Amino acid sequence: MHEQALGGSAVALARIPKNVRCHKDSKKNMTPSLDSQISIRTSDQEVGMLHIRATERLETHGQSPLHKQMPKSANALGNIQHSLNLELRPLLKQWARDLSILTSRQIVKQISNHWNQQQIVDSVGQIVRKWAIEGPSPFPISLGPIDDDLTLFNLNPKEGATQECIDSTPHRLLLGAMSIILYCDHTVSLESVCDIYFNLTEQAITNPETNIRLAWAAVTLGNRLLVGVSVDASRHNTPAPHKKRGRYSPS
Repeated sequence: MHEQALGGSAVALARIPKNVRCHKDSKKNMTPSLDSQISIRTSDQEVGMLHIRATERLETHGQSPLHKQMPKSANALGNIQHSLNLELRPLLKQWARDLSILTSRQIVKQISNHWNQQQIVDSVGQIVRKWAIEGPSPFPISLGPIDDDLTLFNLNPKEGATQECIDSTPHRLLLGAMSIILYCDHTVSLESVCDIYFNLTEQAITNPETNIRLAWAAVTLGNRLLVGVSVDASRHNTPAPHKKRGRYSPS
């Protein structure tokens, strides 16, 4: 009886066309893909994760060989970010990534909605200023004296004593603006990044109560951005935009 039962099953199976049997077998072996699961992240978190993953890949594997073949002017912001990595990153914790998620999301949304340049600058400025008042504090931080190499921060000075930079709204605006430069997406033009940066930092730098070492770092970064804009414009044979920038200087 057992053999007859098996034989009957085999005959019944043989009557099913082969392509149908293969299709049914493939369905049985299919397992739900992890990629098909519904994401529970918000749209802001998704944008932030893209930037975080890209940063981690760059730190682990270095820059792609395809990028090295591109003219430097094609990625002017990326070149500046690369130079800032060692100088600025030690001071930026999770607060900087959270702030970048908010500002990046805002920039992408407004560019897609064809907002003008000044609207984008103002809206990003509102986000950073709100964070400067309500967000978690990245201070105090210890800064060494300004060195001869003109680096942003002398965090481990060989000579001279460190100076504690306390928590204040102007200090938060400066460090928050610098963090935006480091984490900003490369698709945003350097021109737009400059406008956002100087809008946030100009008054804070000239504030008499601002720590001079932090102000120096902000001025130095601002000068790098201006040089980047000028070089990028000259390589594209276009005049550098005439705007009210670079009016401050360290005293």
